[in-house]
Formats: sequence, structure tokens, C-alpha cells
Amino acid sequence: MSPILFDVSLEVAHKVGGIYTVLKSKTPFFVENYGDNMVLLGPYIPKDAAFEFEDLPYSQLGPAIEKMQSERGVAIHYGRWLVEGNPRVVLFDLMYPAAFTPTIDRYRRILRERFNVGFGEFKDHNAFQWDAFVFGCMVAEFLDYVRREVFTPTNTPDIVVHFHEWLSAVGLLLLKENTRLDPAKYSPPYATCFTTHATVVGRYLCAGNQDFYRAIQYVDADREAGNRGCWTEHAVEKSAARECDVFTTVSEVTATEAQHILGRKPDVVTLNGLPPTNLSLLHHLQLEHQQSKTNITKFIQGHFSGALKDVDPDKVVYMFSAGRYEFINKGIDVTLEALAALNRRLIQEGSDVTVFFFLIFPAKTRNYHVDTLRGMSVQQEILETAEDIGKSVSQQIAEAMTRGREVDTSAFISPKEGVKLRRLAAQMQRSEFPPVVTHQLVDDSNDAILCKIRELGLFNSFGDRVKVIFHPEFVSSASPLFKMDYTDFVRGCHVGCFPSYYEPFGYTPAECMQAGVVSITSNVSGFGRFIEGLEERLQAERPTPADENFWRTTRTGVNVVDREYIPADQTVQRIANTLFQYTQLSRRERVELRSKTERASLNVGWDVVGEKYLEAHELALANVAKRM
Repeated sequence: MSPILFDVSLEVAHKVGGIYTVLKSKTPFFVENYGDNMVLLGPYIPKDAAFEFEDLPYSQLGPAIEKMQSERGVAIHYGRWLVEGNPRVVLFDLMYPAAFTPTIDRYRRILRERFNVGFGEFKDHNAFQWDAFVFGCMVAEFLDYVRREVFTPTNTPDIVVHFHEWLSAVGLLLLKENTRLDPAKYSPPYATCFTTHATVVGRYLCAGNQDFYRAIQYVDADREAGNRGCWTEHAVEKSAARECDVFTTVSEVTATEAQHILGRKPDVVTLNGLPPTNLSLLHHLQLEHQQSKTNITKFIQGHFSGALKDVDPDKVVYMFSAGRYEFINKGIDVTLEALAALNRRLIQEGSDVTVFFFLIFPAKTRNYHVDTLRGMSVQQEILETAEDIGKSVSQQIAEAMTRGREVDTSAFISPKEGVKLRRLAAQMQRSEFPPVVTHQLVDDSNDAILCKIRELGLFNSFGDRVKVIFHPEFVSSASPLFKMDYTDFVRGCHVGCFPSYYEPFGYTPAECMQAGVVSITSNVSGFGRFIEGLEERLQAERPTPADENFWRTTRTGVNVVDREYIPADQTVQRIANTLFQYTQLSRRERVELRSKTERASLNVGWDVVGEKYLEAHELALANVAKRM
């Protein structure tokens, strides 16, 4: 019989963070390898399921689903996840009935006595942790019913259960204990894999501005977890790393971290990947960039209305940073300092280049900024008026020329239209600086980004060559500001800047790479460490001529800045210098660099890096076979 894969995560058909992106993007590769024998296990969240899930009639797993529903009262939904590959999914409603309470109590006792993991009544004040616990209980019960109702010891295929992050790892611990208590039922045992995409303690320490990478070998992870109030998460994570048949993590950086924090060296490094894509023709790639850039420009013209007199539209560069709002971990602090240094240098050198830098980090907001909405409204009216006048002028020219009359250009704009244009021009005037944020924040005075902007004086002054736009929500086509999705926004930019201090992998620079957008990452991110090796290999295959400008020599389009061995002020200067170097490239060089960057992204496709996941599954099955 063909092997079966159960892929388990609290982010199946439910976007919480980056693991959702991993699961969604890798699915086509695994469906290609496992077919319908790949089944994802996740939570049933009605608002997400309405768009991401399709019910199907029960299949081979039907007896287990029906029995668990009738005996435990848990609502279970079987169907397909509506993403590329359309994988089969089993989703559990975490709002369990009274009939499931004895199971909850039994599993809570097992976790406390067997693994020293305490789950009290957290449903009232730590819903996230409680959901992870309940989900793990339901997964363990379901896998138990699969053994009872679907397979027997004589007709059981090889089954791998792959758990992602501590949020699903409760299920792994309970599955292992159930197997220990009833080895006959679980013969042959499930082969288990556990992937940590980041360690809980590591994230806390880096956010606390600790010298994490130099001190990691001396960290008492258990004590730190207790002191920082994350003992339960850490204990689940550490126990899962110890108990699983194969332990994996997403990068060499996190492998070192996991070895020290969790006490086990990962067996396999399972890099994250990107969906395979066909390379664009050069002119298509550039056309897509220009179309997306035009939409960004419309926003700039509205947000900065009346403050673009010293901006040459042919000398504009769009840069951005985006991700989870973690000020230190995501390198937002050094990014802003680098922008201040870049602004000073461009001014000192009399540059006519203007850099517009977007900070896309979701924060709590009240509403859109009034100035932004006003500017966007006036800009839209200007565009509509210009379009109407253009149509009128076209008609006047065509009519005059077809009748053989001389074209009277003075009559092109009517008095009424002239008045309207003067009124709009008056509305565009401003005496104050354009706002640095597009929304009204709930806690403006204490927001880390705004505090740093004030400290550095990045106020979008009329003489500044670097203009900053803090957009505290995800870019979406539903937004009245950008009216484009995130992928198109990335494609319209020139440079992405992500010098993270804590980044187990780092999807944002990888996504830039696939869009042909160059980026900056760090050597303490998993993706950055991967790029260092890739750049070295590509340069060995075909060296590029020496040049002081990094962007003229790179084979990948990704600059990896040092955040491990040099002081922060030197990191800031290197980022600023690398950004400045990009502003010195010609248009032709930028077009060629865009194409080169997109080509290099083929090395990060799931069809390349996904083989490591298959290796981990085979190793887990082999380890189980050795114990039998």
C-alpha cells in the first residue's frame, strides 16, 4: 500500500502567521508526491472555511470521522482546502461539547504527569494556548479512531504524521503516550516528524534585545521560559523535539538554536520554499513592474499631494519593509537608522533621486489619516478631470482636422474646466509636511516606529530625499489607498529591506526574489544563510567582474548584511551604503538585475527544496522500523 501523510497544523485553512504560507505553498509539491494520501489536519474556523474549504463526501477516513463524532460529539468537517493542489483536509471544530470534557481532562492529566506540561483552565485568559491544547487532543483522538475504525495491524500502510510548531505538538505528545499505553493497537506505530519553525525562547530573547547569537550556548532555556511566562509553550516544544521520530527545522540558523534551546540537534533541515513558477520574458517582467509601479505612484501623488515639487518622477525609487510588527526581531530599528543615514548622504551629494520607503507592519488603528484620504480624493478628482479634458480635446482636434480647419489650441480648455483646475490646484497646496503614517494609530505616542521616526527626524520635510510612509495594515486590493494586493505591490517596488535579527527563515525576501525585486536580508536569518551558500556556488560557476557596487556583481539579487559579528552602527552604515548603491544604477542595469534576480529564485522552489521533507518522512519510517 502507498504511504499516507497526515500534515498537522493550527494554520491549515486558517491564516495566523508564516506557517500558513509554508503549508499553502508546499501543498502542490506534496500532492504530486502523495496524491490523495496526503491529508491535512487543522481547525475549523467558520469565517476562514467560508472561503477556503469545500465539503466532500466521506472517503476512506469516513468510519473514523463518523465514530468520533457520534462518541465524542466533536464536529468534524471533511473536504478539500481551496488552494492550488486542492488537498484533502479534516478540520475540527474547537468548540467542543460536554461529551468531550472527560477526554480533555484525561489528556490534561497525561501532559502534566508524563511531560511536565501544565494546561489549566486557560480558555478564559489565554485562548491561543487553549486552542492549541484542544486541537492537540482532537488530533490525538482522531488518529486513535483511524487505528480502530480504518486500519488494522494486518492492513496498515506506512503512515507519517508531520506536526508543525508547538501549536500542534500537543497532538504528537498524546499520540506517543497512547502508543506506549496500547502498543498492540498502534502496531506498526505512526512515524512522527516535528518541525519547529522558530523556538519560543529564542523569539523572546531576541525581542528583549539580548546578544542572542553570542550567548546562545550559555542560555538556560528552561529558566528563561519560566521567567518570561512561556513555560508551557517551551515545555511542549522541547518534549516534542525529544519524542518525535524525526526532528526538523527550517534553516541552519534555527538548527543551531534548536540544539541549544530544545536539547536535540535536528535530523534534517527542511528549508521553506516557493511555489514553482515559469520565468517571465524580460519585457513581460518589466511590464508587470511598470503596471504595479503606476498604482503605487497614484498613491504617492495623493498622499504627498502638494509636496512633490522637488521630486523628479523619472528619479524615484520605491523601497519597502514588511512583516510581523516586531521592532527588534524584524530589524525595523536598524532599517530606520539606515534610512536616516541614506537621507543625509543623498542630500550631501546633491542627488536628484527621491526614495519613498514603505513600512508595512500591521498595528492597532482607529481610522485612515484625514490628510491621506483628502489627498487621495483630490488626486482622483484630478485624474478624472484630466481624463475628461483629454477626451474633449481629442474630439475637438479630430473634428477640426476632418473639416480642414486650423486647430485652435486656446479653446481646448473651457472656462468652466479652467476654474475647476485652478480650484484643484489650490486644494493641492500644503504648508505642513505630508504625514508619515497613513492611519490614526490607537497609541500614537508610544508606537515604536513613530517614536524612532521622531528621534531620527524623518518627517518627510520638503528637502528630504528619503520619504517614509508607515502603513499599519496589510496591503490589500480592498484598501482604498493602494487598491492592489501585496504581490502586485512587491512587484511595483525596486528594493525590499529585511535585516532581521531573529528570522528562522524569512519569506519576504524570498517572495521579492521570485518577483524579480532585489532585497536585503541578514546572516542570522535562515534565508540569508541559504543565500550566502547559493551566491558562493553561483559565483564559482560563473564569476562576475569585480565592482564596488554590490548590485553589479550579485548573482542572486539578495544582499546579506552581517548582524552577528559586527556592531549595530556598522550594520546600519552597510545597509545605508547598499541602498545608496542601488540609487546609482542606470535604468538598464535595474532591468537586467530584475531578470537576474527572478532567475535565481528557481533555486528556492519547492520542487528543489521539498525533497528534504520526503527525506525526513523516509527517515521517520526507517526509525520506526528499527524499533519493531
